[in-house]
Amino acid sequence: MAKPLQKDRENRSADKKDLTFHPYNITPETAKTAVLLLESPEPEILCQTLRAITKFSAQDMLNRQLLFDLNAIRYILPHIDHAELNIRRFALKALAQLCQLPHAPEVVLDNPQNLRKIALMLVKVEDIFVLEFASLVLSELTREPLGCDQLVSANILNTLFNRMKNSSDPDVQNNCLQTLSNLLADPVCASEVTKSNQFSWVSLLALMQSEYLAIQHAALRTVDQLIRRYKDYAVQKTFRASTGVLDLCDILESYEFRDVHTEVLGVLRDYAETEENAAHLYQSGCVLRLLAYLDMALPAMKPHCLAVLTKMSFTANGRDALYQTGTDLVFCSQLLSTNADLLADAAMGVANMTKLLPAAVRMSDTNIIEALCGILADDAAPWFFVRINSLRALAELCRIIPKAAYRLVEPSTFTTLRNINKKVADSPIEAQRVAVQCYINLQSYHVSMAAMLNADFMQELLNILKRIDITLKMMTCTALCGLMAEDVSKELFTARKGEEVISNNLLIEHVGLRTALCELITGSVTDEGADVYLDLGTVH
Repeated sequence: MAKPLQKDRENRSADKKDLTFHPYNITPETAKTAVLLLESPEPEILCQTLRAITKFSAQDMLNRQLLFDLNAIRYILPHIDHAELNIRRFALKALAQLCQLPHAPEVVLDNPQNLRKIALMLVKVEDIFVLEFASLVLSELTREPLGCDQLVSANILNTLFNRMKNSSDPDVQNNCLQTLSNLLADPVCASEVTKSNQFSWVSLLALMQSEYLAIQHAALRTVDQLIRRYKDYAVQKTFRASTGVLDLCDILESYEFRDVHTEVLGVLRDYAETEENAAHLYQSGCVLRLLAYLDMALPAMKPHCLAVLTKMSFTANGRDALYQTGTDLVFCSQLLSTNADLLADAAMGVANMTKLLPAAVRMSDTNIIEALCGILADDAAPWFFVRINSLRALAELCRIIPKAAYRLVEPSTFTTLRNINKKVADSPIEAQRVAVQCYINLQSYHVSMAAMLNADFMQELLNILKRIDITLKMMTCTALCGLMAEDVSKELFTARKGEEVISNNLLIEHVGLRTALCELITGSVTDEGADVYLDLGTVH
C-alpha cells in the first residue's frame, strides 16, 4: 500500500500539464507547430502530420477555426496533388474539413488553379478516397458564386453527371449531387449548366430510386430545382421528353420508397405550374395514377396528393385534364372528408374548376353548395385557408350557375353566408370582402336578387359601409348600386337612413371611394332622398 506522502507526490505529478511536443498528437497549444511541419520535404512527416490534422479537425469546429486562423489552408493546398497517394488523400480530407468554415472557400478560390486542379481529379483519378474528398471540397467551394463560375469554366459537367450515376461510393454521388444543386442555385451558372450539351436527366432520374435515402432526397431536391426554372425552355422540353414523370409515379406506387412520397408529390406539384406541363401530366397518364394513389394513400399523404391536382386547376390545360378524368367531382367528394387538411385544396379546386363551364354545371348537380356552407359554418375550421377557400368557391359557383345561386339564397345557406358580415368580430376582413362579392354575383339572377330585397339585408349593407376598410366600402357600394335597379330598394335605402351613411363616408378623402359613393347617389336618389341630402348638407 502506497504511503500518504507518496500518494501526494503522485497526484501532483498527474496534475502537471504534459508540455512535451508530440508531433502527431495535436493540441490547441501545438497546432501552430503542426501547421509549420507541412513545409517539411519528408513524405512520412507530411503524411503523419496531415493525418493528425484531420483527426484534430474532426474533434471540434473550434479546432478547425484555430487551424484556419493559423493559415493552414495555404500550407495544405500544395499537397492536394502530391505524388504520394496517402498524402493526397489526407490533404484533400483536411481541406474539405476546413472548407466547411464560412470564409474558407474564399481562400481556396483566390487562385482559380486550385479549384481546377481538384475538379480534374474527378476526371483523371479513380482512387475512391481521393474522389470522395475531392468531390466534397467541390461541394463546399460551389456554395460561393465564384466557385460556381470557376467550376463551369473547368468544363467537367459530363464527368460530374457520370460520377453521380456510376460511382460505387454513395458519398461521391451525394457530393456531386450537392455540387450540381449549388450550380443550379446560382442564376448565371444554372443557365450555363442547362444549356450545355453535357447536361443529362438520365443520371439524375436514376438517383431518385437510389437505395440510399439521403441520395433520394438530394436527387429529388435537385430535380425540383430544375423544373422550377419555368422560363428555361431547354429544361422544360428535355424533362417532358425524359421518363421523369413516369419515374416519379413509379416511386409513388412503390411502398419501398414511401419515405420520399411527400417529396415526390412536391416535385409534381411544382411541375404542374405551367400550361404545357399540366397537359403533359395528363398525356403521360399521371393524373389517373394520382387519383388511384389518392384512394389508397395513407391519410398523411392525401393532402400532398390533392395539392398536385389543385395546382393543375389553376391552368386551362389542367382544368381540361381534370374534367376529362372526373377530378372535379373528386374535389366535391373531398369536401365531405373528415380529414381537415384536405378541405382547403378541395375548396380551391372547386373554385378553379368553375372557370370551365361544363365542370361548373356538373359540380352544381351535386350537393356542393350545402357542403361548402357546412364548412363555412364550422367555427372549428380555420379561416385560412379552409373557410376562405370555401367562400371563394361559393362566389365562383353563384357567379355562373343559376342553380347554385338559387340554392345559396335558400334560408339555411344564405344565413351562413350573411353571418360572415353579421358576426364581424369572428370574421377576417378578407372573408367579409368575399362575402360581399357573393352578394354582387347573386344579383345576376332574378330569384337570388329577390332574396336581398328586404329591409334587414339593406341594413346589413349599410352597416358594412360604416366599417373602416376602404376596399370593403367600395365593394359594398357596388352591391348597393346593383340593388338600386329595383325601386323598392331605393325606398328601403331612405327608410334605413342610407343618405346619412353616404354623407359621412364622403368626408373620407379617398378618390376611389368618393367616386363609388357618387355612383351610388346617382343610382339611389329619389325626391325624398334629395331633400335628405339637402338637409344633411351633402350638396355643399
